[in-house]
Amino acid sequence: MMTVECIIPQEHHPTVLGSGDSKVKNVPQQFYVTIKLPVREKPEDADKVMVNEDTQANGLEAEFQASFEAQRDKLRKHAKRQIKFQDPNRKMYNLRRWKPKFYRVGDLVAIKKNSVWITRKAKDEVFRTLQDVARLKGENIYDVIKEGGHEGPNCTKSCAKYMKLCNMTPEF
Repeated sequence: MMTVECIIPQEHHPTVLGSGDSKVKNVPQQFYVTIKLPVREKPEDADKVMVNEDTQANGLEAEFQASFEAQRDKLRKHAKRQIKFQDPNRKMYNLRRWKPKFYRVGDLVAIKKNSVWITRKAKDEVFRTLQDVARLKGENIYDVIKEGGHEGPNCTKSCAKYMKLCNMTPEF
């Protein structure tokens, strides 16, 4: 057992004492700490930790670090266990997930408009004019290039969810 003596400046006394000295009574019982409250305003050695002559401050610091590392390892093991529990849920989610349609480079597609003024019922039916798939970027994201002289950006990105394959040629 090790006893540590802490010198606390007077400005921090209300924080330590609390209401009815309840905080001070609990601290020494749990941690074997002797709390010394000096009368002076600011002690010169307030930042020092005074330890009994049979132990050293380095041993105390090493003990705190060892307990911290033990708690950290325990948390890591718990997190790994939680990840293993979530694997079956993730697999089932991926099985039921909507599978995107894959488009090839050169396919002619229509892209859904994202206008704010369109009502919800009509929003699913409104598509922009035809676009040409330029290249695949990721799993289901495509770069598309505008076909024809209609309004809209010349080149944009779109995912397969907002695209429809068109089998007709553009007439402009």
